[in-house]
Amino acid sequence: MAKKAIRYLKESQKEFQKVFSTLCDRHSDWKVWSDFIELAAISISNGVDRQGKDHDDRQRLYGQIAKQYTEKEMAVMPKLFNMVVTALENEPGQDFLGEMFMALELGNHCNWYFDICAMIKMLTQKGRPAREVIVSNDVGEFLMADPWMIAMLDNRRIEMGRIAPEALTEFVTSLGVINFMGRKLELLVSDGTYEDDEGKDQPLMEAESVIVTAPGCGKGLYGGVTQLEADGEFHTYAGMRVPQHIFTMKPPVKETQLTAKPLFAPVRKNPWTSATKVLSGQGG
Repeated sequence: MAKKAIRYLKESQKEFQKVFSTLCDRHSDWKVWSDFIELAAISISNGVDRQGKDHDDRQRLYGQIAKQYTEKEMAVMPKLFNMVVTALENEPGQDFLGEMFMALELGNHCNWYFDICAMIKMLTQKGRPAREVIVSNDVGEFLMADPWMIAMLDNRRIEMGRIAPEALTEFVTSLGVINFMGRKLELLVSDGTYEDDEGKDQPLMEAESVIVTAPGCGKGLYGGVTQLEADGEFHTYAGMRVPQHIFTMKPPVKETQLTAKPLFAPVRKNPWTSATKVLSGQGG
């Protein structure tokens, strides 16, 4: 992992980052931070609560976290804890961990989560019961590999949701259910394509885009298709896809084309919120 170039206000913060970064070669910075905070909390709790079921459960969790690090790496955790204690003893009023969290840019890992929470709020404020988050294929891949997402789902103290990928249709995959500030929404990935007028495949959903939807907001219909037939007369047909057969003698060609006139009939106004360029930090 590349080390971040950060300007520090305090020498103690600079030294903390130097030691902290030694653990980030094999692990993500978010995982190291999350595990350090949990190990420190367990150490403090077990220092005053030395027996009982809660003590044993905390000790068991400590061991599970420790197994993910080498002996040399685990020796670094107490050093980081001592640095925090020393810094707070020297300046009791400071927010040492909060400043380090922001300086290490760890908050950037979860920006997408709070962006979606804001989109959900835009719906619920209008009385729309948000139920699904639909994302483009690249956003789905990002979320599945996001260190913050993985760490939060693995957190035994917070019920953030469940990831269980399942193909629903040829073009839609359900990744599972995520808890967005108490609202549980299904996370759907759209990877369908269509052929444009130039014969090129285009994604049904624009890259880097997210849509939050409410259920039961309308239905899809298909309008009638009117076309010229071989008898020289115009005929109107109802259907999702209406075929038309075209023949030529010179050159001898037989062609079939399909025509559709989809019509969406909403029963609620503005039943969704959407955002674009969510991965490049230029959402709109």
